[in-house]
Amino acid sequence: MVSHIKLENQQKYKNHACLSCITGLYGCRWKRYRQSTEPTTMVEVAFFIILIIAFMLMAILFYFWFVAGNDANDINWYLWTDLHSWFNWYLLLFTLTTLVFSYISFLIIFGIFHIFLGQQVHLHVIHKILVIATIVGAVAAIIIITTIWQDEWQLLYKSLQISAPILQLVTVVLLTLLTWPFAKLFFKSSPGFQILQLTIYLVVLIFIYLSPLLIHNPCFISSDELPIRPRILAHRGLQQLAPENTRVAFEQALKYNVFGLESDVSISWDGVPFLMHDSNLARTTNVKEMFPSREWELASTFNISDLKELDAGSWFIEVKPTHKHSFLDY
Repeated sequence: MVSHIKLENQQKYKNHACLSCITGLYGCRWKRYRQSTEPTTMVEVAFFIILIIAFMLMAILFYFWFVAGNDANDINWYLWTDLHSWFNWYLLLFTLTTLVFSYISFLIIFGIFHIFLGQQVHLHVIHKILVIATIVGAVAAIIIITTIWQDEWQLLYKSLQISAPILQLVTVVLLTLLTWPFAKLFFKSSPGFQILQLTIYLVVLIFIYLSPLLIHNPCFISSDELPIRPRILAHRGLQQLAPENTRVAFEQALKYNVFGLESDVSISWDGVPFLMHDSNLARTTNVKEMFPSREWELASTFNISDLKELDAGSWFIEVKPTHKHSFLDY
């Protein structure tokens, strides 16, 4: 019997750092004499398929939590009502999903490198247990989400409608990159297994390339599908081009055929209505110059005679100097 020490002294059995790292992390085969170029067993092929299933489930969960970020408070409030303890559960769940998804992704990458390097695919028993646990946990998480947060799947569907074209292009690129490792695995397999591999590969390939036919992207619609143009109200007039709540702001808005005008009305101290959005006059008038001691007082505490002394337009030219109008009538 030849010891592994003698084998390692020969050039062809010496350790290669990159290869040892890949086989060691994937199957705990750190030593060169434990690595094999023999065909992968059917059991290991089955576990690699299980690994792919785990990857797909975790990809769904990762994308779900990523999209659900805008509704993070919903899950936090839901758990708070049961546990009566406030904690950012969404961040915890998203972080945990990201870590598990990264772990499964690395195993997939290491498995592909095994095929690419002509090594026997051998997943360590600890990884096998963790992969099965991942599948069980992912299925349980999907069931729980469907039970208590079913509406969020609609958001996922809407998001996929927008991101599907990008995901399809990324998948095509990845599928192209995996062609060579697949070919090496194909030619090393038995004839019966080759037929199964080729069938699965062609089904996935056809589905990916024809998937745009199943995608309905709401960002791209024909002109006859456009909804009726909404009625537009000019909020405080056309305040992008003229001082808000002034006559010229409303006149400018009417030039664009708006449906209506919207403003805010306050009542002066002596009972006269006037247009004002803010509770005080500091932002849109020169009240600081005219009445320094009353800058932050409520606008409704001024008499109409005092209000008429204020300049409600010069501030606009100072803030937006590119929008100058010599015909402004405030």
